Amino acid sequence: MSALITDVEGKLSVVLSDVFNYYSFREGQLEAAKATLLKRDAFVPMRTSGGKSLCYLLPPGVQRSFYSYKPFDIVDG
Repeated sequence: MSALITDVEGKLSVVLSDVFNYYSFREGQLEAAKATLLKRDAFVPMRTSGGKSLCYLLPPGVQRSFYSYKPFDIVDG
């Protein structure tokens, strides 16, 4: 089971850095996203601007391999 958890953490880290351009998780984000991917219940209270949105956005990025694309690139023009 620990190999699965490590693999999940690695995939979440790739999505975090490649898609969202962040290189570390805020408190509770990794645990919340990991619980979602492992189909576990999670109660995650976070303060305003605590990073709740990434808890919802990271798991689909891992499940659907969105991390191979950069959908959030901003084009000047």
